[in-house]
Amino acid sequence: MAYRWFCKLNLEDKVLDHSSITRIWDRFGLEVFQSFFNKVIDLCKQQGLVKSGAVMTDGTLIEANASLDSLTKIEVAQCKDNKIVALENKQSKRKISNKTHISITNPDATLAFKRGKSQTLKYKAHMTIDAESRVILDTKITTGACHDSQVYLEQLQNVAETHEVKIKKAIADRAYGSGEILQSLINDNIEPIIPLFNSKNGSIVGEKDGFIYEEENDRYRCLAGNYLTPFSSRLDDGRMGYRISGRICKHCPIQHTCKANVMKHHMRLIRRHPHQKLFEEIILKMKTKDFRQKMSERFWKMEAPLANRKIEIVYRVPNTEGWQRCNFKLI
Repeated sequence: MAYRWFCKLNLEDKVLDHSSITRIWDRFGLEVFQSFFNKVIDLCKQQGLVKSGAVMTDGTLIEANASLDSLTKIEVAQCKDNKIVALENKQSKRKISNKTHISITNPDATLAFKRGKSQTLKYKAHMTIDAESRVILDTKITTGACHDSQVYLEQLQNVAETHEVKIKKAIADRAYGSGEILQSLINDNIEPIIPLFNSKNGSIVGEKDGFIYEEENDRYRCLAGNYLTPFSSRLDDGRMGYRISGRICKHCPIQHTCKANVMKHHMRLIRRHPHQKLFEEIILKMKTKDFRQKMSERFWKMEAPLANRKIEIVYRVPNTEGWQRCNFKLI
């Protein structure tokens, strides 16, 4: 039905046998399809449909044609003739995860969960489009367990290099708003229009709690005029710790209202993220009218069309590892 609709054929029109489509697909191979999609992008560029310099990216889960009953424990499975086979009867499915179980019939599909939907075997399509024309510039297929941010920078690099697109703005949802991604975009002279990944990002003890950060000396000054200096190494959560001796805080007249964490021997501690300055800039940017407008545009330009009219093209080269990239355009 999808092919008939795409080719503008009626239900009465004759079509190729479904096996012919599969054989043609395998016979052409990835290179032919990739060159075809690249040509489509080139034609779009010639017609001025790829010139905004702004791109939008999002990911969508695709249901795999594999049942949960195909899962078996990894330690009781082995590879034979490029296929996963079980060595013994399937184990209990009460406790399953991608680390402990693998699908025999479709080992490239992994368990993925989305709020409001059951946990099933899925793939994920990561799509980057031109923010103005909505021409899809890059699509990468991964397992469902792959987080959106894991392939994001690779996609943008592919768009810039393969299609020679000068990216000036990158628009995405908060799934891509990590400090590493935001800083990488800025380093490449790309303006990130992306909310912070977590509301806790940037929410450390700061000026509103009576602590003022002195960037030139890399230290914090408290309300009592004392200084908290950095540790020689980072804390377990990757943040930098700033502390002050308990001998100073023990007799401080405002110690009961201090917002810093109390450690052993009356020592006080506050934490600062390595990208804290960047987070503070993004927080201010998120409050602007232009930022909120771009987020609204992203919703109807990216998410709504994908939910209503998306065409998934999934292709895997036999006897190779990993999913291959293909580009396509929504019609």
